[in-house]
Amino acid sequence: MKEIVSIDLKALDLQSQMTEFSRKVKEETLIRSLFLSYKPQIKGHPKKEYLRCKLIRGHKRANRKIKKGKLLYNNQKEMSDRGKKNWQSLINVYFKHPSALDSVSKTLFEPIKFKTKSKPSLETSRSFNTDFCKRYFANNGVRESYYYYIEYIFSDLNPEELSKYLGFTCCSNENHNLECAYKWVLMKRYANQIIIQDLRLEPWFPENFDLLPPIADFLGN
Repeated sequence: MKEIVSIDLKALDLQSQMTEFSRKVKEETLIRSLFLSYKPQIKGHPKKEYLRCKLIRGHKRANRKIKKGKLLYNNQKEMSDRGKKNWQSLINVYFKHPSALDSVSKTLFEPIKFKTKSKPSLETSRSFNTDFCKRYFANNGVRESYYYYIEYIFSDLNPEELSKYLGFTCCSNENHNLECAYKWVLMKRYANQIIIQDLRLEPWFPENFDLLPPIADFLGN
């Protein structure tokens, strides 16, 4: 089989899928409906607030690790070249906007219900709602850093690793295929674009950004 090197982001148009529904469905809702949670505390498809919480907290943690000169995880597997490149970009952006990123990455800057009684919060928000997330992403430097954080997470488009990290899966099959790859590509769009646009903010993208990760691993022999 001929190898598919990459997928062009512009080719991923969900309009045809949306017209199959009898009622108007938002793109972000359709994308979330493609996944199922396997964690007992989250039933059905991943909810919007769950994704906001998971990605923002992961972004905060990544920047705190960078500040200390550490990798995101101490037991992190050897990264691919793409992963190393994206992690280095994340480091570079941190040192470009240290004040803004230190401010939002503080453990105090988090909704009240996500804090234990022993850890005070500077926040009045009780959830990762629109108001809180809008303040989190208000600074363009934070959005730039977040872009590279998502690039880092999706560096290799590995369904097993992505499912483990995010807490939901694309299917119940033992072996993944191109349909799974397509779903994760759409989830990447949700993470780096739709989440920000939903807040009436402009997502940060570099002038020349790479095509999406290679998906040759999904093609089999």
